[in-house]
Amino acid sequence: MTALIPDVPGAVAVAFLAPLPIAFLFARSYANPTSTPSGVLAVLVVSYSLTATACLLLPVDLSYTAASLHSMNATSASSDAQAYSAAISVGWKTTFWTTFILAWGVLPLLTDYIQSGYLSPKERLRDALHSNMKFYIVAGGVGIVVIIGLAIFGNGANPFDFLMAAGNTYGLLLVVVLLGHGLVSLPKAFFAKANPQLLVTRRYLLASTLDSDLYEAVWALQDAEEVVDSVLSRKNSAQTSDPQAAEYLNEIQFARESGVADLISSSDIESRRTRNDRFSLSRDSDTDGDLPLLDPGCELTIDNLAKINATLKQRQMTLRQAVVCRDALVDEVQYYEALINGTLPEPEPYRPNPYVNCAEIVLSRVDLFFAWVEYYWRIHLRKAACLGAGAVGSLLSVLVLWSELTMGFPVSLSPFGQMMGATLHGSSSPSYFLEGISLVPLLYISWCVYSSLLSVRLFSKYGLKSKKRSDGPALAFSASYLVRMQFPLCYNYLLFLRYNASRDSAFTALMSNMDTIPLLGTSLSVYLPLFTVALCTATFFNVYARLLAKMGVDHDDAIIYGGDAEEYEMRIREGKNLLRKANRSNNGGDQQPSNTNTSAQRTYNKV
Repeated sequence: MTALIPDVPGAVAVAFLAPLPIAFLFARSYANPTSTPSGVLAVLVVSYSLTATACLLLPVDLSYTAASLHSMNATSASSDAQAYSAAISVGWKTTFWTTFILAWGVLPLLTDYIQSGYLSPKERLRDALHSNMKFYIVAGGVGIVVIIGLAIFGNGANPFDFLMAAGNTYGLLLVVVLLGHGLVSLPKAFFAKANPQLLVTRRYLLASTLDSDLYEAVWALQDAEEVVDSVLSRKNSAQTSDPQAAEYLNEIQFARESGVADLISSSDIESRRTRNDRFSLSRDSDTDGDLPLLDPGCELTIDNLAKINATLKQRQMTLRQAVVCRDALVDEVQYYEALINGTLPEPEPYRPNPYVNCAEIVLSRVDLFFAWVEYYWRIHLRKAACLGAGAVGSLLSVLVLWSELTMGFPVSLSPFGQMMGATLHGSSSPSYFLEGISLVPLLYISWCVYSSLLSVRLFSKYGLKSKKRSDGPALAFSASYLVRMQFPLCYNYLLFLRYNASRDSAFTALMSNMDTIPLLGTSLSVYLPLFTVALCTATFFNVYARLLAKMGVDHDDAIIYGGDAEEYEMRIREGKNLLRKANRSNNGGDQQPSNTNTSAQRTYNKV
């Protein structure tokens, strides 16, 4: 069994280094270059990479611990075992405290730093600190009370134990809620992808909500532009003799003229811009939504100009996100309708050009080959693959739920733990085989949690958009939740895994601080799985969605399943009309919808 012990230092190094290029490509594929500076991109890459590092470290930890416990030559390998254990422990502590600082300190500051209306880095940092000051004051006050309480009643516990317990418990609550939804919604989504008609109907139901979001974004930006135009009309007045104020005014004018000029030129967007009473009616109020409503006649101080600049850019970002969501919905409907009607166009044939070199000819033929592979996949393999993925996802969800339900039993009934134990007792099984078995369910529940998070439309302002269309705040927001939930997710995984070696793992030793405050730690973890099962049941019968609709939570399922049958049919008809109108607008205002083949050809590589 000694051969089972992996090269732990090397595996830990791989866990830290391997995700970096993938995280870089992921961030680059989503980040809008104009709103995501290179320094911000570097922080995001580290955050995304450390999320994957936690997933890779846990299988290595379990594999090493299991191999050590079953080693037949423990005495001779004791020095190596200590070195390996130290490597894993250092890796866990480095990952945990780095992600903790990123989640609760750096990334929230980074989000506000990017959205700040100040121009100099020093002023932007000061503004970001001021925006987060309320949280820091409350957290500091609670921390002082906790330190005093631990000093009196803590029995040797320290504040770092409490920080770990509090942060992980908050993440564990999020994980349980999102996992309860994702374990059902993810397999259902795979099955739905096998039926394009269901996907089209779902997008018809979402169309009216996205159209309302677009109207609100246009009107909110128009209100901000009225303030900006009034301020810019005083640009040459005596109040702007300050060179710094003039610099801010120039920046505001540039943002006003070029921020969303490409969107405003669209006839559809321009038709939504109208003189309305929203600005005049709300001018005397202190706030308009989540952004400050400024007096157009305000004194042109640096603070006021920075606030105007931030408000304008945030509302421009909101409009851009709304347009991207609406256009993506139009493209998806065109693509799925082409699948339903059998009109998805074949890739255009290669036409030789005698004036290009051999390398370009080879690349063109390679592109054509992959285009045909993609076409064959979409036409012939996609449905079977989606049904297969749905079946596998359903099986994994059932196994996870069974493991959650049997967590409190005196013996381990988790299929995953039993499979890992059986693999370990096979002496010929290499260490990476055990690591792979433990990695698959961890990746699956991570997928369930993060896909469920993205479906909550409360976060649509910070939703990720591919093709380099995501702004810096959206990327920082998503990164903060990824790193915030990964350790609680791993903790929940070990709880329902009930694998013998997990009790002696370095991760379990690190997370033993969850026992510092019983209410926040172990006792709570016993009841949370039952809540997960209840949420899964509610999601399966759409009770979860209807409950969210009654509570007013803006969630995709609440939008789709809320309301009665009459309202359901009405929203489908309304969605069809809205999407046809948007399609005509995107095609240059044609009176008739574009030819299906043309639309599908344009969206072939977008969906």
